[in-house]
Amino acid sequence: MDGLKEIITSLDEAQQKEFIYFIQRNKYKKGRKDLLLFNLLKQPKAINQKDIITDLKTPNANGYHTIRKRLFNHLADFMIMKSVSSDASTKSHVNGLMAVINYLFDKNLDYYAWKYLDVAEKLALQHHYYDQLNSIFLLQIEKSPSNELIKLDKIIEKYQENKKHLELSERIKIAYSKIQNEYNFQKTKGITPDFEQLTLSILDQLKININVLQNPYILLEFTRITRAIALIKKDFLALEKFVLKNYNLCLKSNKELTTEVQGEFLYIVSHTTYRNKKFLDSIKALEELSNLIDTAPANFKRKYQNKINLLKIGRAHV
Repeated sequence: MDGLKEIITSLDEAQQKEFIYFIQRNKYKKGRKDLLLFNLLKQPKAINQKDIITDLKTPNANGYHTIRKRLFNHLADFMIMKSVSSDASTKSHVNGLMAVINYLFDKNLDYYAWKYLDVAEKLALQHHYYDQLNSIFLLQIEKSPSNELIKLDKIIEKYQENKKHLELSERIKIAYSKIQNEYNFQKTKGITPDFEQLTLSILDQLKININVLQNPYILLEFTRITRAIALIKKDFLALEKFVLKNYNLCLKSNKELTTEVQGEFLYIVSHTTYRNKKFLDSIKALEELSNLIDTAPANFKRKYQNKINLLKIGRAHV
């Protein structure tokens, strides 16, 4: 059976009706050919390519395949939309892709599954989603017999390298708990904790090489967990030095600094300096974040626009 037809007929009647509304969500257009192709393929009876080309009134087979590709992209977006929550983060998008990929493999539509597996891997790599990459590489290893173009040794190598990053990320989360416990202990003893010294001590205990903190994503991860403690204790003066040092290290790093990482750092800098009543520094970081948002993807804008507005409102009441 035609793979595209099989995807369409796997949708129940209610889902098919919902997809028709979905495909016209941005702009209603009468007689659109991708929707016509959908209606042709959802019929139980088989229809050959020549008849479909005639019904679509396309000049040749190339036009037909362009319409097929457009329809498949709409179907993939629809299935992703159905499989994720209202949270439009990149991470939820990768989760949605994985749901579609597993669905396609279950239907023996391996060609399409591998196509979207490649997209999921690139997104997860770009955003350092090591836990998701672990699942992606394991799935690639499992399904490698179905794709003769896949180099299994190469995938295993990527899996093993990612495993190191995943384990490091997990150890940093453990470090967060240890830092919090030690912070609380020092406070009860009347000691003012030094974030930097406390962090270095815990890193040493867990045998985490300080050099890994040259990676912008790891720097952000560590800044997040340390900031979480400071927010609870409202110890913003101790936090500010730590945050600014990490952000400057991030800017000097030879590793790629993504929009997502830089954006969160700028928000943390703006919020921390605002809480310390350093309003000019806060405004500067906020303006940088606003400029970053102008060229950022839509999900990034949604994530930070409300936070920016709240900081602006707070600043207006100073």
